[in-house]
Amino acid sequence: MMTMTSKERVFATMNFEPVDRPAVFPLEGSAWICKKHGLSYEEMFKLPDLGAQLLVDGFKEMKSDAIYVGGSVWMAWAHAFGSSVKADVIGAPIVVGPAFDDPENQIPELTDAEIREALLADCYVQAGLNQVKAVKAIVGDEYPLMTGHDGPLTACGILIGMEQLMMALGKREPWLPKLQEFAAHCIAVYADLIVEAGCDIINCCDPVSSGDMISFPMFKKTVYPYYLKYAELKEHKETPVLVHICGKAGQRVELIRDFGAKFFSVDYMVDLDDMLDKCEGKMVMVGNINPAGVMLEGTPDEVYNDTMSILEKAAAHNGRTIPCTGCELPADSPLENILALSKAAEDYAAK
Repeated sequence: MMTMTSKERVFATMNFEPVDRPAVFPLEGSAWICKKHGLSYEEMFKLPDLGAQLLVDGFKEMKSDAIYVGGSVWMAWAHAFGSSVKADVIGAPIVVGPAFDDPENQIPELTDAEIREALLADCYVQAGLNQVKAVKAIVGDEYPLMTGHDGPLTACGILIGMEQLMMALGKREPWLPKLQEFAAHCIAVYADLIVEAGCDIINCCDPVSSGDMISFPMFKKTVYPYYLKYAELKEHKETPVLVHICGKAGQRVELIRDFGAKFFSVDYMVDLDDMLDKCEGKMVMVGNINPAGVMLEGTPDEVYNDTMSILEKAAAHNGRTIPCTGCELPADSPLENILALSKAAEDYAAK
């Protein structure tokens, strides 16, 4: 088989078509690039090209099959509605403050057109969209660009604060559905904007939906309907979605599959064999490498062996995987460990 571009490789994997070798990438990764260059996200956005060339060069150095863009603007949509966003620490973290302290009375009633107008007027949103455009201008169709937003439940926590969200879920506050409806509209409109800027795969990151945070019955009854609402609201329904849920996400796999996600990104403690069976040839499993214990603190051999194991499990279940860190790539991860992903993929293809 002729050598594929990274974008061809990732999309062929998504469509369960033949590939020249398995696709691999770290989850996110822009914090690693910022740390390498001694930059905070805010400083990166002040560069003449918004850091576009640094991102392209960094992901090529990692031999990643995808380029993640807009690392600090996952929450940019919320900034447009009053959330504070502080991203001035080298290599992350990002500190976000709530938009509403009285959600019962403060949740706005806006049309999608009004939400779009508010987003486009926000400087943080504009920086993220322009960074996507700048990276797209450099790589064209050689690499798939990935960027995204918070998932339906995490988005609610961004708007009112995570502690208040957990209390609202426990008390079944009567205003919670209104908050969830508003958040679903916001992230759907934001998803359309990033696609129009050049994003090829939407990354929907919903750590608050983890089994470590809420029960499966609560996820199914209270959260999942807003995944379906988000899918219904998006105009660019053809753009594939990667859902990431941290921690114990195993029970969610069938619902995420039926929601229509093309990729499901999971952490290292998840039983990949079970999840591959439940994908039923409709969804690619991503992740499953311990981000701290292996990618950050382990050896290249450990990363290599874990990558091989993930690929072999996929073959045994007639499924598809993209070996990847189970959560965001730690900023201090050794390059040698990251490169072990692509080394294993190349060796696997040569067998």
